[in-house]
Amino acid sequence: MLPGIETAAIAAMPIMRGMGIITNMALPGEKSQLTNLNFVTPDYFDVLKMSILAGREFAPSDTQDAQPQPMVVNEEFVRRFLSTRSPIGARLGAFNSEREIVGVVGDSYYRSLRETPPPIAYTMSFGPEMMPNAFVLYVRTSTSPVAIIEPIRKLMRSIDPAIPVYDASTLSAEVQRSLWRERLVVALARSFAVFAVVVSAIGLYGVLAYFVAQRRREIGIRLALGAAAAHVTRTVSRCIAMVLIVGFVAGIGIFAIASYWLRSLLFGVSFTDPLILGASLLLVLIMAGAAAGVPIYRALQIDPASTLKSE
Repeated sequence: MLPGIETAAIAAMPIMRGMGIITNMALPGEKSQLTNLNFVTPDYFDVLKMSILAGREFAPSDTQDAQPQPMVVNEEFVRRFLSTRSPIGARLGAFNSEREIVGVVGDSYYRSLRETPPPIAYTMSFGPEMMPNAFVLYVRTSTSPVAIIEPIRKLMRSIDPAIPVYDASTLSAEVQRSLWRERLVVALARSFAVFAVVVSAIGLYGVLAYFVAQRRREIGIRLALGAAAAHVTRTVSRCIAMVLIVGFVAGIGIFAIASYWLRSLLFGVSFTDPLILGASLLLVLIMAGAAAGVPIYRALQIDPASTLKSE
């Protein structure tokens, strides 16, 4: 074995690739149900660090011609097929043969992180006769996973030069690859968010500048009567506060509606995180303050005499 490799296993189907095997299984005398299926070698659960919750994992003594065939299932499989019955020793029919559950592992994702962990049955019916065209080699290392890829390629070519290696990557890379839709949505959302902030700042500035222009005479009179700069600032700020309150309430309502749709597109994102909501509110306040700076400054620079003459 190559230095740094702790253990290795083979599976018929890859995980996080958006594909898988689905088949029908049924308890004796009951209606068949759909389940996901994967053909694996005994060390598969050890390689992927999947905990055995009940029973045992596959053993070297388990053979492909054993009757009934041993099978390991996940928790969702037990809930779906067996409900409250004990899973160890239960027998189900599949592929015109009988299979016996010898172990239960924790739930895991199969095709992508977007799915709810589905029912999965693992069987040892794996080999040249079962899957002669392709297989997936999983390797767990104590060193950098990326650095071990090329040595594994060379090792496989030394064993059999005719074995083609179609693709090689780390499991973390597979996870990231499976989230391409989420990354696209985030990139588009980020672009639209920047555009929305710019448009909002321009719109807010326009509203406040219009407010100052409409009340130019009033502000001029206040200044002529000796109003202090702080008083003029408060007058303009009250309008800003009203605009912000209305906009914030409307934004919260739109956010609450949109979050249900966005939750289905993004994985692992909490839409009730107080840090995110607080940061969003702070951004709005900063943007409002920046947009209001120019109108407030103009209001303070109004010449009472010229304003009254023009009116």
